[in-house]
Amino acid sequence: MLLCVIKRGWIVFFIGLLSACGSGSTESEDKDPVTPKVVTVTGLSPKTVELDIEVDFTVSGKSLDDQVTFEMDGCLSPVLLTNSETRLVFRCTPNVAGIQMATIKNGDGKFLSSYPVTINEKVIDPPERPSMLKTEAKSGINLLSWNAQPDVTYTLYNRLTSETASSWKVVKSSLTETSYEDLIADSHLYEYAVSAVNSAGESSRRLETVVIPQLWIDSLSKKEGDEGVTTPFEFEVTLNRAATQTVTISYKTV
Repeated sequence: MLLCVIKRGWIVFFIGLLSACGSGSTESEDKDPVTPKVVTVTGLSPKTVELDIEVDFTVSGKSLDDQVTFEMDGCLSPVLLTNSETRLVFRCTPNVAGIQMATIKNGDGKFLSSYPVTINEKVIDPPERPSMLKTEAKSGINLLSWNAQPDVTYTLYNRLTSETASSWKVVKSSLTETSYEDLIADSHLYEYAVSAVNSAGESSRRLETVVIPQLWIDSLSKKEGDEGVTTPFEFEVTLNRAATQTVTISYKTV
């Protein structure tokens, strides 16, 4: 309130303080300090997940002690990894999907908060078999390649063409690349197969035609003739890993 009085040429101000009236002070609402979580699990138990929980217990005046506990139905063996005023991280092994109530307590058993956690079970199927398996024979090496698939590794097999279907042997497993160089140590003919693998299992194998090793000259030598005299040369040629196919050798002299 403001009062102004004119007296003998002076203006005198009387200032009154107004008292606040009305609703008065309001205490903070008692709200849940934890945001509900949604956790997606690829398969259930024995998959282990971490529940990273943002918390704010200051709104209700509560505080965490060093022995804070976490309980949730369907969450086996919870372990506290991080404990701070604003963040809790628990590790557990869910064995059931759906909405579960999680409860946070202090070590003395004092209730702090409870909130729903939705566990979505992400069921995955075994991968499709790899496509476009290609082979190319080089000198002593068979080059293999195939199309990529997401979130898988690959297993490469081979077998002799003379062997039965049960004779597939693993050349290399847990491949992350989509190509491989297979060293050939003999003259046999092989056929190859590659499969894709994920946590749900292994795909059927992708077969390819027989790979015929490429022959190459390992060494070439000649018997020396007399200089200035026409002399027939005799060549000795060693062919590595030669199979039964016809071999043609072309050469020229200078």
